[in-house]
Amino acid sequence: LKEQNIYSILTYPILSSNDTSTDDPLGILIIYFSSPMTKIPEDWPLLNMFLPMLAAIIEKNQFKEKIEETLAQLRDSEERLKLALKSQKMGVWDWHIQSNKLIWDDAMFELYGVDPKTAKGDFDDWTKCVHPDDLEQITEVLKNVFVNHIQFDHQFRIIKNSEIRYIAANAHLIRDEQGNPLRMTGLNWDITDKVLSQKKTSQRQASLVAHAKMATLGEMSSAIAHEINNPLMIILNTA
Repeated sequence: LKEQNIYSILTYPILSSNDTSTDDPLGILIIYFSSPMTKIPEDWPLLNMFLPMLAAIIEKNQFKEKIEETLAQLRDSEERLKLALKSQKMGVWDWHIQSNKLIWDDAMFELYGVDPKTAKGDFDDWTKCVHPDDLEQITEVLKNVFVNHIQFDHQFRIIKNSEIRYIAANAHLIRDEQGNPLRMTGLNWDITDKVLSQKKTSQRQASLVAHAKMATLGEMSSAIAHEINNPLMIILNTA
């Protein structure tokens, strides 16, 4: 070090403002001197002022890095969630109950066949799409969720571009400190193919049962007719 004209070195730990005796320092400040020092200064006003400032800068940068890392993780999680929802053709909605504000993601607009440019962004955007015969029932279901603290898990019909579609919905209700409904966030997805398939299966089963009943009645009619005809044959043969 003498070859580099360094004769004395002072090191000071850079401590956090929330530092305790067990905490590791944020860093170490190293000061080089070009002349020998026989005594370490106990009170160096400039250094005492500089160290807290340096600690604040380091903590700020560390906090910024943590924020950026957290945001990056959230973005990654959001992207993964979007991909998962998109693969399942699920739409996400957020209803601010007190202000009646309704937020849809892109999948919801596609699911309901609504142009985002014409949407008002309130609850009426949804009620206008619900089939008139289902609106009263699902409104009662929502009231029941508010009053009885139950999970919203329901199916209903909508009218999308003059076509009836079947929608499944699941949502979580958020309340304020007094227990009043505050927000409801949930998912919607199209189950039309599943419902129609189930209806066809039920109709096919009902048709098979009906045919089986008709076949049974036919057999019973034949047996009864046979029993009736036999005595007549006996009478005719003995006549």
